[in-house]
Amino acid sequence: MAKPTVVYIPGLGTKYDWFRKVCLRIWRLGGVRVEFIVMDWTDGRDYQKKYEHIVGVVKRYQAVSVIGESAGAAAALTLLDPRLPEVKKIATICGVATNDMPIVKAIQEKAPALIQARDLIPDRVPNGVVNSFVPLIDGVVKSNYAVARGAKRHVVPTIGHFFTAFFCLVFYWPIILQTIRKNGIIGAERS
Repeated sequence: MAKPTVVYIPGLGTKYDWFRKVCLRIWRLGGVRVEFIVMDWTDGRDYQKKYEHIVGVVKRYQAVSVIGESAGAAAALTLLDPRLPEVKKIATICGVATNDMPIVKAIQEKAPALIQARDLIPDRVPNGVVNSFVPLIDGVVKSNYAVARGAKRHVVPTIGHFFTAFFCLVFYWPIILQTIRKNGIIGAERS
């Protein structure tokens, strides 16, 4: 039997992707395969091109769970689409999880694809599908924007945006995997 699959969508900060990939190798100890999506939010491509790439990865499997970190949460939540039955569960970590989250002008100019993704986040997510992991205090993504409407909120015992993303990648991942495993499979390869 093939390993369950998690599709991981990172946030801004492509220079940290090497670190994210190293950390995600540890997740194999949890019995999952991780597909890392290179987003490069600041490359100038519009969100539609990035979305098509993500969908291409998702379609290789019968079922996947998608984890979106920070800006990657917006991309993950755009996958809540009846045309993508492969997406079974979504988890967001310190994420841009509502379509009304204000984004500072400097980020808008640097990463316009993030604005496009944010605008596509559904007003409400289906019950039992999305889990949002948030720190006690986050100065980058405020808690009222970090939990998708209809999602289950999970408080990570940390303070700060970047530290929480790091903490989840390195230490908290077993709890995240356990949470998304509840009430269903994480994902399976297409036969």
